Amino acid sequence: MTKPIIGITTLMIEDERFVLNKKNNEAIQQAGGVPIMLPHECEHVERYAEMIDGLLLTGGHDVDPYYYGEEPHEKISELTPTRDAFELALTQLMLAKNKPVFGICRGSQMLNVAAGGTLIQDIPSAVPDAIQHVQTTKPDYPIHSIRLLEQSKLGTTLEKEAVRVNSFHHQAVKELGDGFYATAWASDGIIEAIESANYKFALGVQWHPELTINADGEQSNRLFEAFIEACRVP
Repeated sequence: MTKPIIGITTLMIEDERFVLNKKNNEAIQQAGGVPIMLPHECEHVERYAEMIDGLLLTGGHDVDPYYYGEEPHEKISELTPTRDAFELALTQLMLAKNKPVFGICRGSQMLNVAAGGTLIQDIPSAVPDAIQHVQTTKPDYPIHSIRLLEQSKLGTTLEKEAVRVNSFHHQAVKELGDGFYATAWASDGIIEAIESANYKFALGVQWHPELTINADGEQSNRLFEAFIEACRVP
């Protein structure tokens, strides 16, 4: 069986290096995909969308609120304009082609913005009684629980009503993008996952399953396996 090619978005450091946590590559390979790193080259977006079978939107810096029609909150962190423009264009093109998209943390937020949604720019400011969403413990430790929508791709994939996840974000989905709905929530009401039934596979999770791939049994593996399986289907 031919292994699907998965494009993985990268982080830009000091405007001169594209970098990627190798855990993303390992998770894709372990699930049966062939990972390739994507630099932020907007002129090649159409070629990338033709070449890859699926897109993994990885974590990273905040999404520029310009792209969802808001001015920046005082707590907004570092922005990467070239990455935002590239990922927005590529995500929208992948959705238009009905090719699978899996978003992780920032990637889930970008998926929502690409569909016309908005973000909470700073959780502590917007939700005073919020739980800890930026953990200080080791990254593969699940810090808090989330409730899952059972009748969803996420719920049926994990086959549970609730799970524990790690957490490294101060932003989150606010208004959902067109055709998307929430499928997981933290105890404080923060949306922890989104998906759309309008596409073959369009799923975003607010946590980092690539960091827990070997620490939580089959939970994280199942997410990547479901993504790769969708990428195999014509």
